[in-house]
Amino acid sequence: MKPIEYLEKLRGGSVSKELPFSLDEYHERVSKVRKVMGDQGFDALLIFQPANIHYLTGYSTFSVGETCILVLPLEGDPALHVGATEIPAALMSGWIDDVHPYNWNESEQIGPGLTSTLKGKGLEGKRIGLELERGGYVLGLHQELEVALPGITFVDASSLIQGVKVIKSSAELEYMRRAGAMTWAGIEASYAAIRPGVTDTEVARAAHDGIMGAGSDFLCGNPIVNSGERSSWHHATHRRVPINVGDTVFMEYSGCYERYNAPMMRTAVVGPPSDDVKRISEAVNETVSLVIDGAKAGRTSHDVALGARKGYESLESEVWYMGVCGYSVGAEFPPGWADCPVKIGEGVDIVLEPGMTFHLPIMFRVPGKFGVGMSETIAITETGCEVLTQQERSLHIV
Repeated sequence: MKPIEYLEKLRGGSVSKELPFSLDEYHERVSKVRKVMGDQGFDALLIFQPANIHYLTGYSTFSVGETCILVLPLEGDPALHVGATEIPAALMSGWIDDVHPYNWNESEQIGPGLTSTLKGKGLEGKRIGLELERGGYVLGLHQELEVALPGITFVDASSLIQGVKVIKSSAELEYMRRAGAMTWAGIEASYAAIRPGVTDTEVARAAHDGIMGAGSDFLCGNPIVNSGERSSWHHATHRRVPINVGDTVFMEYSGCYERYNAPMMRTAVVGPPSDDVKRISEAVNETVSLVIDGAKAGRTSHDVALGARKGYESLESEVWYMGVCGYSVGAEFPPGWADCPVKIGEGVDIVLEPGMTFHLPIMFRVPGKFGVGMSETIAITETGCEVLTQQERSLHIV
């Protein structure tokens, strides 16, 4: 059976849609993107980034390595080009009717298929934006299209959708609150699992079971756990290392609800904490609180980060801190939950707006000794910010 036959047979049956949001929500998102397209002189976009396709259509799959391309014209119906294995995902999770499948061993047909779609939508001689810097882009594809469609002007539009989806709707924020509850379930399960002799991997397993038990979708990133000296290493994670009395145990997780994330960091210590661990943990907590207190609509990212500096400036010669007070999160796919490059940090002049959402990754590491991290996910509001993951935030003593 050929892919197109598979598609038609599935269409001929009873397909139960699994759209995360209403059609009105998706149409509003498309309208916002088209407004920016028109302002920037684009007649169409070729969208490759899985999270951006999901944002506009609902399309969702765990196989994000398969090339999927959304053709979004300024006017008229969009089209979706997918691998044959992703036909069910396109029909069930997305609202796009114009679906064009290609077989796994016919990837060379992606270019001709797109050429046919662009011609069919009257886009010859037009100006088309491509996501050249996002996951899913096929190297050399636009050069192939330039040869096949010499009248079209192709322009890098990698950041266009990112600038729209950085502002979350009320429905998106509700999904992030649900994700935050799942994250906390993983933290609580980890707290219950930590004791001397247990490995960091077992703590991560408990987190995974807790998050999944709370109803999470497949995760954008596996649970991050490290302990003792390894908790002072940036981007280390579990490796079957036994936990000892006196160790700090660092955890960073995010549950996932309809692809929306709300990450959280917490730290536990086995036995009474040392004076240094208590001192560093208090500085972490103060810095998180300063970011939360300072994050308000109308303020710049730079101003918020500068205000948070007093929480840790006395420690700068002692600890490693990457200096990012927040980064945007939302709907994503593996390997990570960051949804676009908007950050809260010194030197970043972006003005905060209601609906922006950030993970606040405050983690101080004393090299070769220990690390302490605590974080929340927040949403900027008209009057300040809402903590979407608000739970007990203090050093957890086992």
